Amino acid sequence: MFNLAVQADQAMAQSPPTRLIIAVVAAEGSPHQPHGADVIAAARDVEIALKPGTGLTLQLIERREDCSADTAEAVARELVALPPDERPQAVVGHLCSPAAIAAARIYADAGIIMISPGARHPRLTELRRAPLIFRLASRDDRLPYEIAQLVAAHFQDRRIALVHEQAVQARAIVGETEVQLRILGIKPALRLPYVHGERAYHAVVDRLISAEAEVLVIPTQPVEARVLLSNLAERGRPATVIVGDIVAAVAGEAIASKHLQVIAMLPWLEHPPPSRVQTAVTARPERSPTWLRSQAAVEVLMHAARRAQGVAVEALVRVLETESAPTVVGPIRFDTRGDPLIPAYTPWVLRDGRWRPRAQ
Repeated sequence: MFNLAVQADQAMAQSPPTRLIIAVVAAEGSPHQPHGADVIAAARDVEIALKPGTGLTLQLIERREDCSADTAEAVARELVALPPDERPQAVVGHLCSPAAIAAARIYADAGIIMISPGARHPRLTELRRAPLIFRLASRDDRLPYEIAQLVAAHFQDRRIALVHEQAVQARAIVGETEVQLRILGIKPALRLPYVHGERAYHAVVDRLISAEAEVLVIPTQPVEARVLLSNLAERGRPATVIVGDIVAAVAGEAIASKHLQVIAMLPWLEHPPPSRVQTAVTARPERSPTWLRSQAAVEVLMHAARRAQGVAVEALVRVLETESAPTVVGPIRFDTRGDPLIPAYTPWVLRDGRWRPRAQ
C-alpha cells in the first residue's frame, strides 16, 4: 500500500511547472537611459538563478525600442499579436515616460500586465486605463513634496528662494514646491524666474544677495543652473542649494565651491554623479539602478505567480495589489494607482570630496 504523502509528492513531480512568460523591453540609443539594456540583463540573471523544482518556469521574450512613443507602440502591438500560447502575461520595460505611456494603453486593452522600471511621468499611472499598469520608479511630481519635507526638517528658519526658468515644467515644479512649503507653514522669501539661455546670471545673483537668500531651490534646467551657481560661487556668498537630479548631473565646478553646500535630491536607488573634486570615487556598481529595478520587477511577478498558483492575469493582479513581494531591493508593495510605496527622492550632499546620503 502506497503512502499517501509519497503519492502526492509523485503527482506534484509529474505535473508540469507553471510557465510565466515575461516580455522584457530594453531602451537603447537614448541618452536619457544609458543603462537601458540592463532590463534584459537583469531578467536573464533571474532566469539563470531560478532553480528547478520550484513549480515555476520563466520564459523571456526580449525586445528593444529607442525610448520613443512610436517604437514602443510597435513593440507593444507585436507582443499582443502573438499567438495565445506565446503571448506574455506581463511586460517589464519601457523605461522612458513617452514610450511607457504609449505602450501602456495597448497592453491594458489586451489584458497584459506592465511594470515599467524607469518611467517617472505621473501620467503613466494617473491615466491608468486598467489595473494592469505598474511602475518601479520615482514619480516626478513627488520631487516638490520631498524638497518641502527637507526644507521643513532642516531649513525652515532660513530665508528660502525658489529659482526657476520660465519653461512650463520648471514653473510647475517650483509652483508645487511653493504650495507644499506653504502647507507646512513656510513662506519663501523670494520666487525668482530667469531667462533661458543666458551666458551669465549676475542680475539674478544680485537679487538673491539683496534678498539675503540662504537656501536656494533650483530643481530644473541643468545648463542654466550650472551658470547661475558658478556666478554665485564667484561672489563668495555662502548658501545651501537644493537641486534635482538633472541639475546635479551637470553642476560641475559649482558644486565644488567651498561657499556652496549643494544637496542633490535623487530618485530612489539612483547614485549621484561624480564630482571633479572627488579623488576616490567609487566605481559605478556592477548593477545599475535600472538593473536593480528591472530585477525587482521580474521578482515581483514571480512572487505573484507563486502566490496565485498560476498565471491568470486577474489572479496575478490581485496579488500585486494586496501583497508585499520580496525582491533584490527589499520588500515591494504598490498603492492603488500602481505606484511603488518607496521613498521617492532622497537627499545627497558633497562632504570631504565625496557624495554621501545626507542622513549620514
